[in-house]
Amino acid sequence: SDHHTMEDENRLIAMNMMRVLLVMSFMGKPALFVLITLKMVQWSIYYGVSKNSSVAFACYGVLICSRMGDIEGGNKFAKVAMSIVERFGAKDIESQVLFVCVSFISHWKEPGHLTHKRFLRAYEVAMQTGNIHFAMLSMRGSNLAALLAGKPLAYIEKE
Repeated sequence: SDHHTMEDENRLIAMNMMRVLLVMSFMGKPALFVLITLKMVQWSIYYGVSKNSSVAFACYGVLICSRMGDIEGGNKFAKVAMSIVERFGAKDIESQVLFVCVSFISHWKEPGHLTHKRFLRAYEVAMQTGNIHFAMLSMRGSNLAALLAGKPLAYIEKE
């Protein structure tokens, strides 16, 4: 995250468009998800980082975990992603980055109760910023993590 900042307006617009496409391509066209992720990471390295780079590095962490089986490496990229969110104060995409990191990376290392709490954090941020899509995904993840951690339904309902 100490890398220089992307300044080219056209590349910034393209990075934002690629970030939006990542969501759709993940389930619909996984090969496209990989290509978009790699292009965003490449641009972030060559042309500088932007707030959208945080999503790219989170998704790259997913690829490192899922395709290469490198849980430690994936977690390092999740931390890079979160540091970029902090660097840019990117509240508007923080919930997306949190959701990706918690759903596909950090759950391999964290206990279930921490996963549950991180999903709740993603939900709260998403609701504060009006991102209903990631709010609902995060709430679903939170409920599932709580159930898997052995929390009773009455406890989950109260939260």
